[in-house]
Amino acid sequence: MFEDQMIEAEMFENQMLEVSLVYLTPQAQTLLRLQVAKGSTLAEVVLGSGVLGQHQLSWPLPVGVFGQRVDVPDTYQVQAGDRIELYRPLTRDPKDVRRQRAARHPVGRRRR
Repeated sequence: MFEDQMIEAEMFENQMLEVSLVYLTPQAQTLLRLQVAKGSTLAEVVLGSGVLGQHQLSWPLPVGVFGQRVDVPDTYQVQAGDRIELYRPLTRDPKDVRRQRAARHPVGRRRR
């Protein structure tokens, strides 16, 4: 009987994957280690994690795995060890920042 329980436990463990979910703000960081069912999609993991409610976020939002953006999280199946990252919108347009910096330091006038 004990042997049957061990086999069932091993089968259950093989059906679960461990992934990390990360969301950063200037004030705080959230890092969750989650056990998810094998075959879970990226969207299912994010929605089931509770991090959206914790940070008052609405779905959909940009998400990626190990720094690579995933455009269709509804079909991407997570793998064991994945680091799921939730991305915030940019607060400043990088092109505008570059233009402002160039205006303050015209070419040839800035010394390093």
